[in-house]
Amino acid sequence: MGAVRRKRFLVSVVSVMVIITLSVLLGVLLEPSGNLNLVLAILSAIVALLALCISLCTYISIDEVNAISRMDGNVMENSRYLPNVLRMIFYYKQNGMEETGEAVLLHWEKLFRKDAISTGAHLSDNLQEVVDMMVLVPFLIRSNDKETSNRLALRISALIDMMKKHVADFKNITDGSCKLLDETVALVDAVFSYQNIAGVKEVTSHKLMSIRGSMFINPVSVVLYNDYMGLYFMRCARDVVGLKSGDVMSYEERARIGNCLPDKRALALTYVNKALHHFTLAKDASATDIVWNSFINYNIARAEYLGHILDVSFKNSASNNNTSKTWVAAIDESIKSWITANRIISEHMSRTVDGNTWLRETLARQENKAIITKIIYQILEGEPLTDHYGNRWVENYADIVNTDFYKIVSQPDPTDRTNNLVKVLQELIS
Repeated sequence: MGAVRRKRFLVSVVSVMVIITLSVLLGVLLEPSGNLNLVLAILSAIVALLALCISLCTYISIDEVNAISRMDGNVMENSRYLPNVLRMIFYYKQNGMEETGEAVLLHWEKLFRKDAISTGAHLSDNLQEVVDMMVLVPFLIRSNDKETSNRLALRISALIDMMKKHVADFKNITDGSCKLLDETVALVDAVFSYQNIAGVKEVTSHKLMSIRGSMFINPVSVVLYNDYMGLYFMRCARDVVGLKSGDVMSYEERARIGNCLPDKRALALTYVNKALHHFTLAKDASATDIVWNSFINYNIARAEYLGHILDVSFKNSASNNNTSKTWVAAIDESIKSWITANRIISEHMSRTVDGNTWLRETLARQENKAIITKIIYQILEGEPLTDHYGNRWVENYADIVNTDFYKIVSQPDPTDRTNNLVKVLQELIS
């Protein structure tokens, strides 16, 4: 903005010179003994100065438009940009969901105030920052406190409208790089819509399916897009074979898969393979981010387990032997990543925060969620319960209730991460 101010100062100087010259001319014209040649010379100078002033104004206007529309160096087009979810976990130290959601949304809203965005590069950077933090959205709009969840969801919806308006205003200046801006806003909107309908039987696909995901360059956008595309195809697979929306299944639901028509099972398996394709792309793009890897490996394990069940229903012993091992490896990797991430978070928070924080508690529940899911899958398979290193945990399934782990997870979960899973586990061992 300093350069723009200097240019405006130059225009002001030229304007003052014009005014002075006009004053001199007026004095000459009013002087009866005025020389005609002098008058003509002054008039010529005035015309030249006016032409200079108009040229400067035109140049500055064009230059300001070019400065606003420049996209050089924005992170949205940086293929080496890496996610860092732990940084956000450390930053937001609030104790409750509402307080954490308020802090996150205030930060997002500041990014899109009218006086906060001056160039296309700033707009794209701010949009990318929202994409970086979208991994937190499920923790901000889904909990037992439905009133708070709905209120925060409305705030996020208003934020998306603000983002769309800024992109539309930017389009009025230039069409350059607007496609990527459009797709990024559409991705944020689609992720929010998916989370907002979680638990609803009807699958809404038009927002996710209309995104041109191949355009994304920034790895975080690639991770977010492919992870949610994988989640969408998993919902499709479960709906085809009549499974409830969720992470696990009961004995009855597993038996129901075998009773489905072959064409339905084949379609479900196709959806599972599409989900695994997108989850794999997300994992490749997530690089070394430990939190994203925890999420993605958990999703891979769910997809591989459902694929394993579908293979069993087809009596496909060859693929059955493979998938029965791959889902265990994937969920063990997820559990190990969660343990590591939560240990890092605890060590950091113990030095900077007194007590717990909402995000710290939520991620701890995500670790428990992965462990419970593995226990349920092993019970459904009739396999011995093992820890994430493959060691035998308890002799009998019912003995799990005597472990310290069960005593912790059986308590009501304010983050609503494990409540339903605990109910399924209790039904399986009762």
